[in-house]
Amino acid sequence: MLNVRGVFLYGFSQMSLPTYPQNALDIPSQLFLLETRGVVIEDMAFARRVLENVSFYRFRAYLFPFLRKDGSGNYAPGTSFNQCWQYYRFDRRLRICVLDAIERIEVSVRTQIANNLSLKYGPFAYRDPSIFAASLNMARYNELLSFIATETTKSKEEFVESFRRTYDTSNGLPLWMVVEEMTFGNVLTLFRLMKKQDKLAIAQSLNSSKTVIESWLTNLNYIRNICAHHGRLWNRKLAVNPLIPSKDAKWHEANYPVNADRIYSTLCILKTLLDEVAPQSQWKQRFYALLAEFPCIHRVSMGIPDGFENSAIWK
Repeated sequence: MLNVRGVFLYGFSQMSLPTYPQNALDIPSQLFLLETRGVVIEDMAFARRVLENVSFYRFRAYLFPFLRKDGSGNYAPGTSFNQCWQYYRFDRRLRICVLDAIERIEVSVRTQIANNLSLKYGPFAYRDPSIFAASLNMARYNELLSFIATETTKSKEEFVESFRRTYDTSNGLPLWMVVEEMTFGNVLTLFRLMKKQDKLAIAQSLNSSKTVIESWLTNLNYIRNICAHHGRLWNRKLAVNPLIPSKDAKWHEANYPVNADRIYSTLCILKTLLDEVAPQSQWKQRFYALLAEFPCIHRVSMGIPDGFENSAIWK
């Protein structure tokens, strides 16, 4: 019954939707289309090289803010190919900058989780469900254990192979090795499964609450995946919004609002957490330098308020 119904629904949806009408365009045709829709192409040879290496579909996303509001598909007067290329370049550099900060934070969180659980419960205790929350999601827990077993079995890392040659692996690997084989998503899952007091220990080391930290790590995992897949970041409306700490005044300055659905909220999280895990970091200065290098970028699309450098978060 389900299969029959599923086929019927699939067929119905296909019959009710129009067929995609467009054929693939070669690069000269792509450039011609941009020109006819109002994009100024200053250097045709340069524009061609860009579209040979950056797909038309990807590049066009950076033209979207310049579309006229009349639904014509045409661009506002003065829309420039080179200007949009600067947006593309900025977005790429922003992703690199964001990943740099996330890497520092991710490594720190991995380390703190491994140390906290191993010292308290033992290096292999992660295989014992009793060390986790009483309301443990067993399906999620077993899925995590399955991933760990698969990844450590096929791992070619020297530290894993050395452990296999030296010790009995029937209990798996010590947790401090396991976390090095995990994805950030796996680390987040491990954190979610932990007891409240163990979450609290991690959160306190980051000068925050367990609820806020879990939300922030969820947001950072989402942003990390966007960056890793080279997705557009600078003007994206975030699908995974972080919690804004309700009792921390610096997150609620009237002149410097932090909107959870824009990348500025993540940038504030990165700055706040780096102050805890890497206070010697020059990441803030590198971010400022990036903004200064691209003065044409519309900061409002990122949710960055004017004069944000003077806010309590960034001082």
